[in-house]
Amino acid sequence: MSTLSSVGLELEHVDKAKRQPILKDVSLAIRPGEAVGLVGPNGVGKTTLFKVAVGLWQPDRGHVRWDGTADGAAARARRAGIGVVGELAPLYPYLSCRDHLEMKRRVHPGVGADRISVVRSALDLEAFWTVPTHKLSQGQRQRVALATALLPDPPFLLLDEATNGLDPDAVRWLRDTIANLSQRGTAVCVSSHVLGDLVKMVTRVLFLKGGTVVADEMVGDRSAEWMEERYQAVMGSVLTPLA
Repeated sequence: MSTLSSVGLELEHVDKAKRQPILKDVSLAIRPGEAVGLVGPNGVGKTTLFKVAVGLWQPDRGHVRWDGTADGAAARARRAGIGVVGELAPLYPYLSCRDHLEMKRRVHPGVGADRISVVRSALDLEAFWTVPTHKLSQGQRQRVALATALLPDPPFLLLDEATNGLDPDAVRWLRDTIANLSQRGTAVCVSSHVLGDLVKMVTRVLFLKGGTVVADEMVGDRSAEWMEERYQAVMGSVLTPLA
């Protein structure tokens, strides 16, 4: 697999096990300006793949590269600039949305107070701006997580089940935001079980089964029905409807 600088994130023959194998010989590349979906059944390794990508877990075998760099200060700095949503970046239950954004701004000195105002307005956070996150609904917490991830305008976004709990307006906002960011050169990877939403957000879909990528499909103007049928064809049927 190439290590050209045009590649934002590259995994090459990655294995990872925790008591039992999770990722098996995973190879993929996500380039600047791409919006890539990651789908698969529960427990197949999507979150593990993200953890390995951002350096929370080290691969047992294989390489993870950012812009062609596998290790060193440049790679660590690149990983530190990733925007993440989901288990990778949990919220602090007794901090408010304002607290989370101010804390994030302090670790990114180049982010000004005006950027907080932009994100606050875009995600309509005013109604729960100072409320501790443990008192918020799931959808409101997800909006706080998205705001925190997007605050520093990162060059790469990893969104783990980012649509969980979001209402239709917020899902539409996320879809339009991903499209805008991709046009500016941001690389985005989104995992989701909501296939109808995902197919409208991404340009490629990676299918993860048995701990490895078994299909890589361009989306184009494909429909939600195509996405569901393709998922069924790749993954097979595992549940039988009740009679």
